[in-house]
Amino acid sequence: MVGADADGVTSVWSDAPSPHVHTLPGYPTSLDLVDLWYTDDAAPPKTDTADRELAVAPDPGGALFRVVHFPPDTDLPTGDDGEPALFWHATDTVDFNVVLVGTLVLLFDHGQVVLEAGDALVVRGGRHAWSNRTREVVTLATVAVAPGR
Repeated sequence: MVGADADGVTSVWSDAPSPHVHTLPGYPTSLDLVDLWYTDDAAPPKTDTADRELAVAPDPGGALFRVVHFPPDTDLPTGDDGEPALFWHATDTVDFNVVLVGTLVLLFDHGQVVLEAGDALVVRGGRHAWSNRTREVVTLATVAVAPGR
């Protein structure tokens, strides 16, 4: 992280991997969410805004910068139907997504979109899930922006 102090002098504040790696109960640890930054109205300078409990979305009017690693669907637990238990969720955020490594499928109520490394996609809220139908871990960078208060 790079930032300016009260005198306007820019310097490196942090140059290390984020310690804010979250996993989901019941899912393999290779499915992880690495929180890098949240915007907060009250965050003082040099505060590690990602030092908090896992949240699906930022607070109203805020933003979240996160990297997610998706293991192959075959590594996920299965539901009663024998299919991978994908993490379906609904948000009201606008999410700016870029696949960094691999191939990932965005699933939604009436369709899907296949994304390759380098592809970008904006998701404007709604119910969705991500599916990794390959044999390798896929890496996604995402910025979620929540509507204002």
